[in-house]
Amino acid sequence: MKSDYRTWSMLDSRLNQEEAWPAKDFPKAKFHYFKDSGCFATCLAIFIRKSGIVSSDDWDDFNPWIFVERCKACGVYDEYADLCPERLYKAYPLSYCDDIYDYSLEKLKKVLDDGFFCLLAVPGHNAAYHYVVADRIENNEVKIIDPLQGSGRQYSEFCFIALFKPISNSKENFSESLKIAKSTVDECHRNGTSGTALPGYKVMKKFPDMLSYLTKGIETTLVIGTIGKTTTTRMISDMMSFAGIPHITNRAGANTLSGIITAFAQKTDESCCIKEKNAVIECDEGRISLIAEYTKPSYIVLTNIFYDDYWRLGSLENIMNLIRTGIRRAGNVVLCVNEDSKEAMIVADSLDCKKVFYSLKNGIPFVDGVECPVKYPIKADYYLYDAAAACAWAKAHNLLDTCVPALEFTKPAFGRMESFLVDGIQVTIETTKNKFCFDQVVNYLKPQKGSFNTIIWKDNSEDIDWDWIFGENLDNFIDIADELYVCSSDKVADYIEQFIKIHRIDEEEAYRIIKSSSQRTVILADYYGMLKARSFFAKKHYISEFWEN
Repeated sequence: MKSDYRTWSMLDSRLNQEEAWPAKDFPKAKFHYFKDSGCFATCLAIFIRKSGIVSSDDWDDFNPWIFVERCKACGVYDEYADLCPERLYKAYPLSYCDDIYDYSLEKLKKVLDDGFFCLLAVPGHNAAYHYVVADRIENNEVKIIDPLQGSGRQYSEFCFIALFKPISNSKENFSESLKIAKSTVDECHRNGTSGTALPGYKVMKKFPDMLSYLTKGIETTLVIGTIGKTTTTRMISDMMSFAGIPHITNRAGANTLSGIITAFAQKTDESCCIKEKNAVIECDEGRISLIAEYTKPSYIVLTNIFYDDYWRLGSLENIMNLIRTGIRRAGNVVLCVNEDSKEAMIVADSLDCKKVFYSLKNGIPFVDGVECPVKYPIKADYYLYDAAAACAWAKAHNLLDTCVPALEFTKPAFGRMESFLVDGIQVTIETTKNKFCFDQVVNYLKPQKGSFNTIIWKDNSEDIDWDWIFGENLDNFIDIADELYVCSSDKVADYIEQFIKIHRIDEEEAYRIIKSSSQRTVILADYYGMLKARSFFAKKHYISEFWEN
């Protein structure tokens, strides 16, 4: 019987005559019938038909039920009956590539034009999200296929875009993709841009599961957590170098799939091989399942878990679930975990894997309860936690005595208490991405009050990276300064002004203030503001671009 995939519905009686995910096979599953949780599977089945991976339009040859049965047989579902998109390739030649969390019509149009199949998440009922297929765009309107209601229904809000791509791997595609990646990096640098993510994105268009091939035979460490990833990754990288271990790392901090692909692709030789057999990779916590599936890490370092990026990752519980699921999917892994982080320990306690614990007591790192004194130049607790995390990694490799001395020579990562001179005046940039970061920075700078100017530097007109600030009591601003310079949007400046006297300035005014001052300047910035500030001073030749650092 012919069946139009555009009309497929998770409510179809043919899909609900019995449990799709039987309780006897999935005892931990919350839902068992298609009608309750079949939207994701139905969308992916639609992709299979829409892409031509399955060409038959006969319902008896292919439908969402047949799709689910094959996925179950191929291990695509976990014990909770959650479909693991990063395992989809095991059942069908369709690869899950990435998510785009800051949805816009322009971004959706671009990825559709680039040949990706796009799944859109909308606020859900039984689960956090309900999924629909982005079929096409007409007259600036998204036309969707909704597995709950059929084709044509409109939604006013989309949370994020999930990208999928049919797999057509070949030796020619493999080598051509790597050539494209390297040439794109060179082109980006010539144009004065970073080239950290775009090359990997171009690779995904041609060879979507490239990372799984590039990381074969490489012992990989993933560094995850809300804060501290970039610094911890740099510390472990410096330890490896100090110990004479050749390795790959995404030192520029691009921690999603495209950025990680770029880091590995740059290390390939003319025969498309990688000589290094070790890697330490900073990984976005929202992508841990995908990256872990591709890289099969031997070690994972979990720095901490805080409420962060609600617009992207949702609740604290959801962040914990993302991390827990990702670590589970890594398989046989050694977990280095911060035992002072309550949420990180809740996740760790739920996992059956070998663990190395680290903590900080009176400013001194401890690993598995043993003191591990380090000589890191910045004596702020939140950076000493990163040093403790790196020491835990070294302990897991039996390299503690060999590697700890490296931390004395580790330079701060870009935008993390990073200092440079502007005509002889010291400028320090610190990234404050949430309330915890802000409070830690205030505690560190408080004893130095009066010895520096403070500039708030922001470059995100939508205020996404400063969302934490609204509703917070910022009286502790006066612990570091009597007044602030604010190079920011009106919305952020208006809010800060309730707590402390401010002077609204632009970039050039900030530059003049720094040059004319007799004391150093501390710039507190959101992530994008940090990149903007660094770029401003790089163009004036006071500092290198972050990808050159």
